Amino acid sequence: MVQLNITSDGTIMWGCGGTVLNDWWVLTAASCWDDKLNVNLGRAMVLVGVHSLDDGAKRYMGVQHVIKHPQYRSFDGGSVNNIALIKLKKKLILKSKTEQVTLPYDNEDFDESSECWVTGWGKVGESELPYPRTLQEVKVPIVPTDVCKAEYNWLTSDVLCAGDMSGNKDACEGDEGGPLVCKTRRGLVQAGIVSYGNAGGCGRPNHPSVYTRVSKFLTFINGYIHRGEDASAEV
Repeated sequence: MVQLNITSDGTIMWGCGGTVLNDWWVLTAASCWDDKLNVNLGRAMVLVGVHSLDDGAKRYMGVQHVIKHPQYRSFDGGSVNNIALIKLKKKLILKSKTEQVTLPYDNEDFDESSECWVTGWGKVGESELPYPRTLQEVKVPIVPTDVCKAEYNWLTSDVLCAGDMSGNKDACEGDEGGPLVCKTRRGLVQAGIVSYGNAGGCGRPNHPSVYTRVSKFLTFINGYIHRGEDASAEV
């Protein structure tokens, strides 16, 4: 995965996660680039080949465009269609296929029997990630939608929920845009994108996190990433 360093037109900075789709495109969450954040696109950076943030990255890539889903919207406590594509300024020469994410099949489903993991450089236990801010990974179970709706009653089929219902194992602030990957017969597949969680904090009992269900957005993704380097849109 990659780390996104994003800056507003002022001095506010924040981080998000993302995954490499091919030489030109990165998959992430639209909420990282919400209009309310006043993103300064010229100062945004994609960090490739980074494990510990304080040790730096192997490559730093500028951002040419960010394409948010046209029906993306955020509201108090959540969002819908929370997915975005980042077009890099320069071609990223991939050194191996392992640097690319494997996308799910169209409408591929993941349930409580799936083995899944979430990764990121976000907070741990609601505290900032300690030096040297090393990439974290935790195994999280998929939570049935009907159970998750007890916490988020507006959920649609475009999302899935994951997290330990007894608490502790969860995504947290700063993990947005990062991947939820699940084991399949063809290897690890990106089932979800970290979207949002309980406003009261991370890893709370009975409060799983919500992920954009990638298999529902393959038309959006493929409509851009296979158009070559001429595809463009503004953030």
